Amino acid sequence: MQTIHPFLWFNDNLEDVIAYYLEVFKDSEVLEKREHYDGPLKGKLFQATFRLNDLIFMAINGGPYVKFSGAVSFLVSCDSQEELDYYYDTLGKDGKIENCGWLVDKFGVTWQIVPKQLMNLLGSSDLEKVGRVTRAMLHMERLNIEQLLKVE
Repeated sequence: MQTIHPFLWFNDNLEDVIAYYLEVFKDSEVLEKREHYDGPLKGKLFQATFRLNDLIFMAINGGPYVKFSGAVSFLVSCDSQEELDYYYDTLGKDGKIENCGWLVDKFGVTWQIVPKQLMNLLGSSDLEKVGRVTRAMLHMERLNIEQLLKVE
C-alpha cells in the first residue's frame, strides 16, 4: 500500500484536472472527493484523491497562491514508441514542450515521458555508450526509441 502520496495544489480547477487526467490515463479512478462544508464555497469541490495507473494522488482547490515548478515532475515510463507518443501528444497538448522528453501540461504540472529502454542505456557500464545516448537525448524533444538504440 502506498504510504506517501503526491499532493497537488490547483487554482480552483480541480474538477477539470481530474476529468482530464482520468481521460489521459486509461487505468485511473477517483477514490474520494470532499466538498467545502460551509461558507460561500459550500458544496464546491475542495479536495480529491485519485489514482493514475499505479500512483495515488491527492489534490486540493487551494487558490492562486502556489504555482507548480519543474523541480518536481512525474515520470511516465513507456514500453513502446506508440505509448510514448500517446502520452507526449496528449499531455503536451496546450502545454509547453521541453527537451529530453519533458513537458509541462496545460495545468502547469511537469511530466517526463521516457521509454523504459532509456534507463538500461543510461545505466550501462560502457561510459562511451552512455555518453552517445546522452548526447542524442539532449538534442531531442520527444524521445525516439529507435534513434536512441541506434547510437548505443
